[in-house]
Amino acid sequence: MSQIAWKLSLFFCIMFFALEGILLYGLHSTMVDDEIQRQIEELAAKGESHREALQEHFTTTTMQHVLYMEENVPSEVMIIQRSDKRILATSVSSPDRILSEDILYATYEEATIVEDDWENAPYLVTATPLNENVTVLMIEPTEIVQQYVQQLSQHFLYIAFAGILITPIVILLLSHWITKPLLQMQEATKQMSQGNFSVGMNTTGSDELSLLAQSIEDLAYDLAQHRRLRSLFLASVSHELRTPLTYIQGYAQIAQKTATSKERRNYALSIIQEETERVELLLQDLFMLAKVDSNQFSIQKEKLHVKGWLHKVLSPLQLVFEEEGRALIEEVDEDRIVSIDSERVQQMLVNVIDNAKKYSTEGPVKVRFTSKGHTYRLEVIDVGPGIPKEVLSQIGQPYLHATTPPSSKHGLGLGLAIVTSIAKAHGIQFTFHTNDPKGTIARFEWEENR
Repeated sequence: MSQIAWKLSLFFCIMFFALEGILLYGLHSTMVDDEIQRQIEELAAKGESHREALQEHFTTTTMQHVLYMEENVPSEVMIIQRSDKRILATSVSSPDRILSEDILYATYEEATIVEDDWENAPYLVTATPLNENVTVLMIEPTEIVQQYVQQLSQHFLYIAFAGILITPIVILLLSHWITKPLLQMQEATKQMSQGNFSVGMNTTGSDELSLLAQSIEDLAYDLAQHRRLRSLFLASVSHELRTPLTYIQGYAQIAQKTATSKERRNYALSIIQEETERVELLLQDLFMLAKVDSNQFSIQKEKLHVKGWLHKVLSPLQLVFEEEGRALIEEVDEDRIVSIDSERVQQMLVNVIDNAKKYSTEGPVKVRFTSKGHTYRLEVIDVGPGIPKEVLSQIGQPYLHATTPPSSKHGLGLGLAIVTSIAKAHGIQFTFHTNDPKGTIARFEWEENR
């Protein structure tokens, strides 16, 4: 059994035994007190009954009848005349040995409990005055109460002993049952730390342990996916770097040959420059992705008019679109003042527009700004082939394009991962939606509190 199970068992045993001891002691004391109270009340009630009978007919016959009523019962009765210190009637053979004169011939103005010390005194005694001169004393041996207490104490000891035997076993089993899922989780996390993400756990139920087990399973799945995508991503990066480096190496060898003509050498150098720029862009994307993932950049917001800012951003891009015989349309419903990091939002917007241009080979691309209250929406809309629904929710995840070998045309697709990270840091919700009847809508949406 695990250490935590032993610790839990020891803790619960100590707490249970302490609670059991307090409860048993309290219950035992209450039951003993109730029994003493009952005995004394019964004794007093008998005295009151005898007093009523004697008060109605104070004769020798009535006193004999009272004595007869106390035969074959544990209690005894004495009828005392105080004035001449005489016992008028008694069911006790030697009353002087049982009670002292101070008790026998004392003056009692009302019904009184004379003796209730059941632990030390031999008798319980109550006194019920008939008049100023005559008193009815009721006597009962404390042996009866002591026997009851002794039997009660034995029963309580049996219960405590049974609790001592059964409780540790039950608590050990319960502790093992409680800690078993925790031990499974410990083993699962150990396997995960060693690189094994194929962990299976009992996730049935809706309690906290089951939810924690489910979270660990989800984490293992996510880590496995991350590991797989990272491996594919690194393979893709290697492929992307190997191709231009192969070109650079091959054309550098051609350029170094003395027999190579000037025209051919210039062509080789242009290829080398082109491939070098391609490697540089790839490294820039990788560096930016690492930077945003580690939050090593800050967001500097400023207030600006969205219409002027958007026109400034899109003007250079519109020329590029025109060279390809396409249009980049700018649409602003209302010129609002917004608070954004213009450089970061421009970086995201240009990246998404470039992505739309690559994947939609014909037709216009529209950039639309709309607002509703303090909620702002910036959208890039194309009329390309669109994105499958099952892929829409995954776009922007790191290494997504590593799931398929990248093409030289589209590269690794790191841009959208960078855009997603910057948008999150900026507090902007970045999502993709299907455009009707075809194409894709890339949407930036955020709120500002004025």
